[in-house]
Amino acid sequence: MNRKPIMALILSFAMLLSVVYPVTAPEDARAATVKLNKTSISIRVKKSKTIKMTGTYHTVSWSISSGKANIKLKNYKKNKITIVGKKQGKGTVKGTIWYSAKKKKVLKCKVTVKPPLWQCPRCGMSNDTNFCSNCGQKKPDPSASPTPTPNGSASPTASSSPTPTPISPEAMSDKSIVMVLNNSFPFKIQLYANSAAMTFYDRVCKQQISNLTMGPDGENEKCCHISPGINTYISESYHVAKGEVFLYGIDVLKISANEHDTGAFPTRIGRVTDEYVYMLDQALVKLIDGKTVVQFKQYI
Repeated sequence: MNRKPIMALILSFAMLLSVVYPVTAPEDARAATVKLNKTSISIRVKKSKTIKMTGTYHTVSWSISSGKANIKLKNYKKNKITIVGKKQGKGTVKGTIWYSAKKKKVLKCKVTVKPPLWQCPRCGMSNDTNFCSNCGQKKPDPSASPTPTPNGSASPTASSSPTPTPISPEAMSDKSIVMVLNNSFPFKIQLYANSAAMTFYDRVCKQQISNLTMGPDGENEKCCHISPGINTYISESYHVAKGEVFLYGIDVLKISANEHDTGAFPTRIGRVTDEYVYMLDQALVKLIDGKTVVQFKQYI
């Protein structure tokens, strides 16, 4: 008995059924793959962040379910939305996908709006606490009126925080140290004539604290934390030279790989003064286990 015509008929019938009744994934299975890329975010007043719905080709309906006084929405897209902070507080953004008149999926993102950063009037550092992390200046009171001076010009209200007293902050001292990078590259560094540099010399160089591990902090700087911290002073310029060693705050030690402007006034410790400063790039590129290892020693 020839079974080939029968098998051909069965296959043809199966193909016809697949066209008329295509096999599709259940709606519930597809809905399970839909998610927000962020379920909670933090933004600052007048700043914004974008969230996105993934795993769907449907258009998302975006809305604010709570905290309308604190947040607003802009840049409505098919599957993403931008959230803007209006004032400090909390809110919730809701994304809704309608599969049918009775079938929908709702996902929510919790939003925390933080107060705006303020710029220190003394050193220019951006902060979110009541005191500057770089120089200790108290956050200005926006409701306080300036006190007039005898010549009629206005001066800011005096801060209750102690003011660091610089000792010729931009002048160079007669002391020098040696900075060794990755156990291979020694550089002579002349120290600045200020109390922070002298404290650094006594604590780090004389005691020969070695193998400080520094990580990248952007393309221009390497940094690490030192403990205990060192009292800082008010610098006169954002600009740092190539080979500059300086502090942010009291405990963040940095090396400048290139001449650039910093994000805040630094506390200057010293800078490379020998003729091999051009080799600094090569020395910083060579790593030990992915890190820059630094030693500071007395110059003999």
